Amino acid sequence: MSPSGDASGDAYHVSLVARNEGLEYRDRFGEYHFDVRKEGRRWLILLPGSWGADFQPHELTPDEECRIIPRLEKYLSRIWWLGVFPRSYSVGVAREEGWSREQELEQMQRQGWVLERRADGSVRCTPAKLTIGARLRLLVQIVRAILGGS
Repeated sequence: MSPSGDASGDAYHVSLVARNEGLEYRDRFGEYHFDVRKEGRRWLILLPGSWGADFQPHELTPDEECRIIPRLEKYLSRIWWLGVFPRSYSVGVAREEGWSREQELEQMQRQGWVLERRADGSVRCTPAKLTIGARLRLLVQIVRAILGGS
């Protein structure tokens, strides 16, 4: 499930990534990334997020917040758990306080990201090489997305 637009006509794309631990949001302004977690029957979108292919920390401007957060909430609220008793989950937004960029980079490295520190002080983060199993799961997701399945 990945919405690709809304009533205003603005094209955007939202998807869960990294084993449902993150949200990726793309629109004409760029690519944004947010950590998410599920606590009981509630999804939490953790701020601040990051921006761009290099996952640079990014505090949302009021305009970005008004545009992006409702779309993320809409996406997460539409995810249903289809067990014996189907249910959906409420969505909230939380701010991670006291979380430094270095702690974030350490966590990414533990999760298998390759960190390349540059001379200017920035860090380029790229996913590590995928195992065959991960490649197959990714291929299945791509095929489902192309065919319109979930």
